[in-house]
Amino acid sequence: MSSRFEKTELKCVVIASSRTVRGTLSAILKELSFTNITPVADIKTCIEIMESEPVDWIITPTSDSEGGHALYIMNIINKMNALRAIKVSVLRDQDDSTIPQLFELGILSAHKTESSRESIMTEFQTLFHRVDYYEGDTIRVAADYLGDFLLEKQEFSELKRFYNSLLQIYPGRSEIVFNLAKTLLRNREDEEGKMLLQQLLLTAPDKKSQIEEACRVFLPGENLESIDSKIAEHFGFKTCLIVDADKNNLDLITDMMSRLGFKELVTFEEPLALMKWVRHNPTPHLVVSEWQLPNIPGPIFLYKLRNRLDLNVPIIIINQQMSERDGTWIKELDVSCLVAKPVVEKDLFQAVLWTLQQSKGPSDVQSLKTKLKILSKRQDPDLPRFRHLYMQHPMLIESDRLLMEAHLAYDAGCYLHAKKYALDAVRGAGDPREALQILSQSLMKMREFDAALRCLENVTSLSPYNVSYLCEIAECHLENGDDKKFETYLDQARDIDPDAEVVIETEAKGAMKRGHTEAAKKLLQKLKSFKEVLAFMNNRAVALIQVGRHDEGLDLYHKVLASLPDGQGEVRSLISYNLGLGYARSQRLEEAASTLEAAMHTKNSTRLKKANSLKTRLQKAIEAGESLVFPVEKPASLEEEESKMQMIRDIKTSSDMTNKITRSDYCLFRIYRSLMDDTKSRSVLDDAPLFTPRGKMVKDYIHGISLVSTNFPDIK
Repeated sequence: MSSRFEKTELKCVVIASSRTVRGTLSAILKELSFTNITPVADIKTCIEIMESEPVDWIITPTSDSEGGHALYIMNIINKMNALRAIKVSVLRDQDDSTIPQLFELGILSAHKTESSRESIMTEFQTLFHRVDYYEGDTIRVAADYLGDFLLEKQEFSELKRFYNSLLQIYPGRSEIVFNLAKTLLRNREDEEGKMLLQQLLLTAPDKKSQIEEACRVFLPGENLESIDSKIAEHFGFKTCLIVDADKNNLDLITDMMSRLGFKELVTFEEPLALMKWVRHNPTPHLVVSEWQLPNIPGPIFLYKLRNRLDLNVPIIIINQQMSERDGTWIKELDVSCLVAKPVVEKDLFQAVLWTLQQSKGPSDVQSLKTKLKILSKRQDPDLPRFRHLYMQHPMLIESDRLLMEAHLAYDAGCYLHAKKYALDAVRGAGDPREALQILSQSLMKMREFDAALRCLENVTSLSPYNVSYLCEIAECHLENGDDKKFETYLDQARDIDPDAEVVIETEAKGAMKRGHTEAAKKLLQKLKSFKEVLAFMNNRAVALIQVGRHDEGLDLYHKVLASLPDGQGEVRSLISYNLGLGYARSQRLEEAASTLEAAMHTKNSTRLKKANSLKTRLQKAIEAGESLVFPVEKPASLEEEESKMQMIRDIKTSSDMTNKITRSDYCLFRIYRSLMDDTKSRSVLDDAPLFTPRGKMVKDYIHGISLVSTNFPDIK
């Protein structure tokens, strides 16, 4: 018997209508070293005991002869926080229809009603063995009993759904994956089941005999090891880049990735050769890289690589050991997993599979954060749903929430909110690098360049290899008119990664501002998108015009037009519209009307409509000999930004916290949600009795203080 239950002070209430059964159960518990046992005839009496004294463990029939039901007990426990530590084991009767709902409400176990003393003893010994095996984790104990029940009833679809929910709490746990695989095979979902068994052959070699037995039962005649793996393909992964200066290690990793089903494996011993490949080939789906590399420090190489890859390309790092400083860089690079050297096959397989799973359906905090940042950048319609998942994650602390709110506000153009949340995160001991980064970017958007510089100087001391920060510092100096410091910081960025897009963008901004149009044109030709450069120039021109420096602002637009490469008709149309608007605000109406002609050469219907509207207003003002009046533009306020932020927060009620899967503190409560018929359960609960705490315990109940002892094992 498990030593975890050898607690004489554990308070047990045994419910049975039959005096003989009560006596048998009590005798068995005494034989198993329990001494504090209270046998009662019905559930009503048990509830009366719960109203007046602490209880640890209740053993109850599903229903009793007096009309009581175990659902009454579970309903009370879930409504009273003070009772949440009570564990309940149910002795099943002939009507099993309410067992799924009982597990949903948090029972520990459900046992078949046995007639012999020996069989009852075996049932309890099995329970104690499971609690001991799972080291007191009552989620796993209850999961085993629910799994047994659903398997017995052949509810395979329900069982599949349950194991998938459980894997959100225990990602990649081999026992759960194996049970899910067998469930899929029983449900005739052979391809999915085979894929999971192949996955287990790689990540849980100790289960090989069990996997082979499952194949004999469900897939007779098939040899999983001879079938081409489709694991990577299943998760949408095809190309894997691998870089390691050690040829033996490179070959080992390549073979392992092949066994996972990657169709295209590209290997490099030299990181600079990989960078060249990345420049001229489609984006890979996964990168596996050694941290210590020849000819270039690992952090600099990976910064270069991350600058060229989308954020949704996972990177797995392999290295013998990591310093504290390495940890800061790895976090900043959004590395998915770390694998220690020398490489153990099982560990690398688990790391890759974890990465593939999190890429498809993120549940881990860091994976959700990365996914949310990707969606936020493009203002994806799925953004509110993933924001909700992230913000409600049980592993999150308040400063993490503030940092994410700052990210979301910045990407939505709500810079006042971004600044506020970033400052709150700093005060709340959030990640200083990340908080200062968002704060500096927000200040730059609000044209508070001196304050932004102070933030960025602190950020670069934490992340000296991040060319983005160096470029932002250079841009602040460019705005402040300090060309010398602009070049100094741009040179530092060039030294680290001259081909990074952000470096080319910053260099192009400087060339345009200073009228070096030919140099700017060559730089723009290297970029995939002019968006950042044009936004910078437009914001600067607008700011100059708003403060009365009309000639400088208009001149800047002309420099941008002169710098555009050939074949950029739509971009030229956009800049021409902005230039025409600038002339109009400067009351140079004839020039404004003339410039708008170029803006008409567009396929963008919205822009064409705006250009026509402005041109009509200009013609009327010119004919009347009047000035053109524009409304005074006020800076955005927190109130005006709030409505925009609310759109990000809005989410359908079906995804509310009540439907969230999270690690439970009470067996399967809030983890398992039954879709089986609950008609009987609802009718039972309609007649649930009142629960009225009595005597000295009333005050404690009201304040939610746990009145149960801590003898029963806690979850790990």
